[in-house]
Amino acid sequence: MIKTIDRIKSNEGLELFPYKRKGDKWTIGYGRNLEDKGLSNIEKLALLGNDNLNNEEVILYLRDKGITEQMAELLINNDVKECYDKVMNTFPWAMANRDVVSVLVEMVFQMGLSGVLKFRNTISYLKKKMYEKAAAEMLDSNWHEQTPTRAEKLSLIIKNISK
Repeated sequence: MIKTIDRIKSNEGLELFPYKRKGDKWTIGYGRNLEDKGLSNIEKLALLGNDNLNNEEVILYLRDKGITEQMAELLINNDVKECYDKVMNTFPWAMANRDVVSVLVEMVFQMGLSGVLKFRNTISYLKKKMYEKAAAEMLDSNWHEQTPTRAEKLSLIIKNISK
């Protein structure tokens, strides 16, 4: 998973103070959406020393104080673990290939499980180990239009499995 985390970090970039991102949502660290996902109580305690703040208060606090790189690492590790668990629960057949798992984890990180589930043809081809067709389907998507560099990198990983 270290390779997956490093790739996600490279694709997301690091921001130590909240900034507005896609859909005008406050985001921090390596792509943590503070409005939709927020911080867990444990993360609030670890990062802010207070687990009683609501999302608005967390955002205000972080806009003033920001986070450290170490705090951003905590968030990305928690996020990737959560995405990995979703991939394992939803696509248990993916365990047969770590590159498939890695790509699915990053896709879940970026667009959520519900977004990945819309890639019905890609998922079907991955399950059948038809990697070149799966890679082609990944590129035939709005996702590819919106984030072409990332989509192309991930589809290339899938395409190269069969070689």
